Amino acid sequence: MEDLLGIDHLNQSDADAAPMLDVFTKSPDFTSYNAIIPGSLCAAPVDPNLVPACKSAGAKISPKVKELHNAAWWAEKFQGYDFRDADRNDAETFNRVLWEGTMGDLPYPTKRSGLDLRRRRAQLLKRWKAAQDSRNTATTVQQ
Repeated sequence: MEDLLGIDHLNQSDADAAPMLDVFTKSPDFTSYNAIIPGSLCAAPVDPNLVPACKSAGAKISPKVKELHNAAWWAEKFQGYDFRDADRNDAETFNRVLWEGTMGDLPYPTKRSGLDLRRRRAQLLKRWKAAQDSRNTATTVQQ
């Protein structure tokens, strides 16, 4: 984004990042699309009025991901956090709680691989989805 705005990079990671120029075009594309609504927004205990599109007959809704923890777990983990502003909490600690809450026992990543995953994106996403489906099935069987 710094390149697009013509400002200096904030750090070496920003300077090494691939440019986002290919995301933008000179002429807008007004092709209509149907958004896929995350299943967790359309299932209890979420208020059904939160996302009215969930009630639409033609809505595309992804499967609800099995939650690893209940509300009490999240409340305990985030006790003492201040969410009035994005910068009021320690990002590293916050990210680790999010990782544990969403990824379970998988080890927290400590360094980047540096791999360019864009070339095989479809294949990688397919493998990731299969792993998620397998994990959700295993979690359901354990219960």
